[in-house]
Amino acid sequence: MSKFWKRVGKLERAHPGRKVLGLDPSMTGYGVALIDDQDVWCGEAKFPPGPDRGNQIYTMVRHMIRAAREGLELEAICFEGMVGSMPNSALVSGQVNAWTTLAIRHELGMNSDVEVFHASPGTMKKVVTGKGTAEKDHTLLALHTRYGLDFSEHSNNGADATGHAIVAAAMMDAIDIPSKCVLDRKKVETFFAEYTPKPKKGRRS
Repeated sequence: MSKFWKRVGKLERAHPGRKVLGLDPSMTGYGVALIDDQDVWCGEAKFPPGPDRGNQIYTMVRHMIRAAREGLELEAICFEGMVGSMPNSALVSGQVNAWTTLAIRHELGMNSDVEVFHASPGTMKKVVTGKGTAEKDHTLLALHTRYGLDFSEHSNNGADATGHAIVAAAMMDAIDIPSKCVLDRKKVETFFAEYTPKPKKGRRS
């Protein structure tokens, strides 16, 4: 692994031989996490303000996906949906998600076997902590106590990205989540599903 990635532990609950990627999009600290054959790696990229920030995010996401596809087959990606109740924060979140979406689509192509999921912070927190309204500190604690990972030297962004990687693994039945945690599959959107060509209806004679 490159210097970008830092190992945060072994995820015993994950099924061996599986690989998923989690993304926590942000302008200031973009979290990335990879579950690779039970080893969990995470990293964070920061982008200085400026007109080129969107291109930097786009390039970084494509690079991370390319790196994640080395070795074991990458099965799924899960990234955080738009957040922010104020107009400005919602706009910024939408921009970051747009760059992320574009990067994923361009890197994977139209006919990729990699599943792409979109989950809200609350949905991710339910899988990690069992409670959708959990605070950041509770998410970090649950990753340690329930999943055996150590984020004492890592940021919240890396922890959130790991949470989304766990969601991806759960959606692919590649992890055994704790009994008190909840995966609401109906609230995890299968991204790009709208691009799947639908069979054309035959004309009536």
